Amino acid sequence: MSEKVRQSTSVYALAAVFAVAFGVYGFGLSNSPLMSDRLAARQDHIRQHYDLWPAEVRASAYWERNPDVRADAFFGEGGAQGIFGAWVHYERHGIYEGRRWGP
Repeated sequence: MSEKVRQSTSVYALAAVFAVAFGVYGFGLSNSPLMSDRLAARQDHIRQHYDLWPAEVRASAYWERNPDVRADAFFGEGGAQGIFGAWVHYERHGIYEGRRWGP
């Protein structure tokens, strides 16, 4: 294979990787409260009608004990689930892994 063909194949492969990464990023952004009025309204409703302090304390304690969960993009401290990510992780995985919930 000639050098020119090999370089053009590498360029196309790199462009494909960037296109997929951009698509995944765009999908995640479209499912965030920043871009969805429905999700933003839902978060506002929760903040107005529920006392989140106990949930925040429990989530912080869970993340403190489980740094791998804290760093996770979905269940973690800055993840898509917000403070509920710790609880969702515990329900789906933590119980079966022997992790402890609560402060």
